Amino acid sequence: MQAKNTKHFSQFHFLIFCNPKAGKGRALKEKEIVVDFFQKHSIAFTLHTEKSKPSALQFDCILIIGGDGTLHHVVNLLSPIQVPIVLIKGGTGNDFYSLLHGKLKTIDMLNTLYQKFNTLKFDIGKCNDTFFVNGIGIGFDAAVVQHNKAKKYIPGKLGYFIDVLSMLFQYNEQEVQVQINKQKPFSLPLFMLTIANGKTYGGGFKVAPKASIEDGKLDCIVVQTIPKWRRLLLLPVMERGKHLNLKEVNFQQIQNCQISSNTALAIHLDGELKQHNFYDIQILPKQMSVLVP
Repeated sequence: MQAKNTKHFSQFHFLIFCNPKAGKGRALKEKEIVVDFFQKHSIAFTLHTEKSKPSALQFDCILIIGGDGTLHHVVNLLSPIQVPIVLIKGGTGNDFYSLLHGKLKTIDMLNTLYQKFNTLKFDIGKCNDTFFVNGIGIGFDAAVVQHNKAKKYIPGKLGYFIDVLSMLFQYNEQEVQVQINKQKPFSLPLFMLTIANGKTYGGGFKVAPKASIEDGKLDCIVVQTIPKWRRLLLLPVMERGKHLNLKEVNFQQIQNCQISSNTALAIHLDGELKQHNFYDIQILPKQMSVLVP
């Protein structure tokens, strides 16, 4: 849902939150573009580059420079965020930015917002006591993030693709218990479970092609036991978002989900790794807002 605004972009006082390590220095380059633009147009801003918690109460908007991990960090650091955000592409994958703005460059987006913008309210998720924006992964998906060797050196989809390939035949299914929408719990040998708010992961893999950040639902994609030779076939199909009808894949839209195991389960939340035996996951509709053209 988009709302019209009476206040001009230049009238906002911005908190600029920059992750200097994001994108192997890309965020710092993007920061210079933003600062130059704001100074040129006499827009008030306060620059914050530390991990300490600033007060968001005195600002009209929070501009976040980084990738999905930086967005995740800021959402959890400043929650609840009651002012709109602007997201600047400064990470490696930038899946949530791409969902909002496609391939639009920073300077073009700023010029567009300066002329006219709307405020889009969007959903976020919560897993135990941690918020997530793009999505979470358990099983193989988390193992890829945990491995994360190639992506440290090769940004975007290629690095993610290499890490996926390297783990494809190593990972073994793990027995888990799942309860969806408060229905009867069931057990399964899990290869991969993704609960998505956004459509893509890893710089463009269409893991949840039907997901929407405005529908008040999370997309749950479960891949049970799959022969190792078929895993290689699954990869290109999933990259294109054509996997939801495969026999090993179960897809449904949910409001909440509980996942447990007798042993610790690795999980990633927007790329942040955690390990617990139990996860309580839910959708928080229209929890945040973002400025869009």
